[in-house]
This record gives sequence, C-alpha cells and structure tokens, in this order.
Amino acid sequence: AAASVRPRVSICCSVKNQSKWFADMLETVLNQTFQNFELIVVDDGSTEDIAGIVAKANDPRIVFHRFEKNKGIPHGCNWGFKHARGDYVQPLAADERLDPRKLELQVSYLDTNTKIAAVFGLPNGGPLGARPECEQHLLKASNRNRAQWMLTMLNLDSVPLGGCSALWRREVFGQVGYFTDKVKAFTDHEFYCRLIENYEIRVLPYRFSMSIDNPDGVSTGNSQEK
Repeated sequence: AAASVRPRVSICCSVKNQSKWFADMLETVLNQTFQNFELIVVDDGSTEDIAGIVAKANDPRIVFHRFEKNKGIPHGCNWGFKHARGDYVQPLAADERLDPRKLELQVSYLDTNTKIAAVFGLPNGGPLGARPECEQHLLKASNRNRAQWMLTMLNLDSVPLGGCSALWRREVFGQVGYFTDKVKAFTDHEFYCRLIENYEIRVLPYRFSMSIDNPDGVSTGNSQEK
C-alpha cells in the first residue's frame, strides 16, 4: 500500500559495485528528516551484492532495478529519472552522502518559490549544515542571472553546482531532456547547462551534501565496461 502513494521526492541512484559506499549512502537517505520519498536504485551490472543490501534495508520505498551488463552512468541515471514519480528529483551516487535535513529544506524552498526550477547547496570542502553567507561568496556560489550562470558553466569558472546537492522539479525533463551519452565526462554539468538555458536556479547558504573522492563519479566521467 505504501508503494502506491505517490512520493514528493524521487531519489535516483545508479550504482556499479562500491557496495560499502552504497550501504553508507543508503543510511543517509533513510535518515532524512523528510520521509516522503522513493529511492530508485539501478544496479548497473554490479558483481557485488547490491540487491542484498537493498533487501536488508527492507523498505517499501526502495525501487530496485538491475541491468545484467553495465550500460554506463547516463543510462542508469536516466532509467531512474524516467521512472521517477515524485514532484522533485534528487540525483545520487554510491560515493555521495546527504545532510539529514537536505530534502526537508529543499522541498520547502521549492514549494514556496514556484518559479525556481532547481535548488543547490554549497560545494564540497567543509562541514555540512547551514553556513554563513560569506562562505557562499568565497566559494563563488553567489546567485546570478541565467546568462551569468551560463558563462560560469561554459567557462568552467569555479562551478559551484554539485550533482548530489541538487533538487529539481521532475517537470523540467519535458523541456530539457535527460542525461546524454554523447559526452564522456561531466554528464551532469552538460545537463545543468540545458537546465539553465530554460529555467531559474538558486544556491542556498547550506552544505547539503558531500562526496567521497571517486574517479568514476558522474561528474568526472562516463565509466562503462567494454
């Protein structure tokens, strides 16, 4: 019955192996103060027992799908995005962790600010939680108009938009599409360029997430077995 209730947030995670990291990530999802979510886990050809970790969690909000062969990061993420039922979408990888109040605060912001399509937090490199506004300025994460954001993205000028800090409206997929497999690096960066072309975004003075240094992360590359 719980699974039939439409969630407010769809957390979409494509994972290949990294089972210990995935278990830690899962804990930060289940510990969210905002509990009206679904977690879509796409096992992209893992040789480790990702299904076993999901089964151990025993949570009806988790949707599990497995590809027997690795198809690459964009494909796994897009499967999650296309099956998302929530009003809002949270991308997440096994090497990423969420602050307990991330969904609570970002859902509240987007519910209140209906003209904003996506909200982000401060980039990595410090404590999670609320941060002084001066830190937002020091990290070059101050808010700006869409043209200024586009220059930041295209020039790779200290881009402060981290994938796991994001929450966006599911409806944006209809306008900008999904992750593309035509680029071999910075998959989420390219998606955010299309997002900014069409919508307003905001960065809040809060560090909502962190990531472990991982050379196979979504932002770094499009890892795929041959």
